[in-house]
Formats: sequence, C-alpha cells, structure tokens
Amino acid sequence: MRWIDYFIKNKIKKDRLRMFNWLVVGSLFYSKRREVVVEM
Repeated sequence: MRWIDYFIKNKIKKDRLRMFNWLVVGSLFYSKRREVVVEM
C-alpha cells in the first residue's frame, strides 16, 4: 500500500509540474506572438 501511495503522489507531482511547464511555455509563446503582431 505504501508503495502505491508513493507512486500516486509522485504521479500527481509530475503531472502538476508538466501543467506548470505548459503554462509557462504557453504564456511565453503567447507574449512572443503578441510582440510579433505589435511589430507588424
């Protein structure tokens, strides 16, 4: 049981990290696109 709990917690942590990374990348990409639009 302990191993399963650890595995689930680890998976949740990894998923959260992935979501956070996607948010950062998405916001960076969005701001870059907006800058390009402004320059045009």
